[in-house]
Amino acid sequence: MLRISNILRLNQADVFDEQENVRQNTFLHDQKTVKANHLYLKIIIGDLLAYQNWLQQKI
Repeated sequence: MLRISNILRLNQADVFDEQENVRQNTFLHDQKTVKANHLYLKIIIGDLLAYQNWLQQKI
């Protein structure tokens, strides 16, 4: 089970590669149980790119 606190701990390098492309997936470790979770990002690529554009416009 993914908790929002674990997802919020993701940083840019977890989601985007060196060329600023969205990764297909990422791993995170549950803070409470220390279990590894495989998080598929492919289904939210559009949302992540929109968020990246929004962040870049704020700079």
